[in-house]
Amino acid sequence: MFIPSFLVILFITTQSNAMSPPFIPSNRPTTKLHTVAENGRSEAELVLLDSIAGNLARDTPVIYRVSSTNWRNDTEDSYSNWLEELETKGGVIVDDTLIQASLVDIVTFFVKPGSSWSYVVFECDCHLPYS
Repeated sequence: MFIPSFLVILFITTQSNAMSPPFIPSNRPTTKLHTVAENGRSEAELVLLDSIAGNLARDTPVIYRVSSTNWRNDTEDSYSNWLEELETKGGVIVDDTLIQASLVDIVTFFVKPGSSWSYVVFECDCHLPYS
């Protein structure tokens, strides 16, 4: 009698964990995504972009990293393919105006005066272009 009870509990636990996403859901689904190209950016810049994107996604996702400015023609990259499908089949507007923007321009675009933000401390042995 003990073994079947254990199996049922294990099954229920496994089933409930499988249904919950591994991330915190946004408050609202996205209707518009701004692409930001990865190429030419340092590891520290990419971490900062991910931090900004994650903070903004608490409300609704708005930043989507793509491998290059030529992402629309990149049929090998599954992330680009998925974004293309979001645009064509999901009705999400994809805006490429920030694709090559500097970090200062991206932060200025999204971080409005008076908004509260957290920060990330990032240490790396990488070469920063402005140091």
